[in-house]
Amino acid sequence: GITLKRRIIDDLRPPLLQGLGLVEALRALADTLRVEVPVDAVLPDIDPNPPEEQSLALFRIAQESFTNIRKYAHASHVELGLAVDGDEIRLWVEGDGQGFNPDSPQL
Repeated sequence: GITLKRRIIDDLRPPLLQGLGLVEALRALADTLRVEVPVDAVLPDIDPNPPEEQSLALFRIAQESFTNIRKYAHASHVELGLAVDGDEIRLWVEGDGQGFNPDSPQL
């Protein structure tokens, strides 16, 4: 029971994100994908220290993007970036993999 509870908590709030901050958590995420695909990480040197909810959302977006790249896109190169401009934070994940036709969804 305790192990399950800890796993659920870790899934909700990754320890990597809490312990290291957004930039280092994204860097570690890029390192895990780099085993399969070359990844350029364009990340600031200093963590922007956004609110916890925003950090979690940005991390989860990048994490899900990497999952989709692994499963569906078959990219041969990926770029993960985070830019800070005043109060704005911009996250991007770009790759040269296969896209999909939004006009032809699969059911």
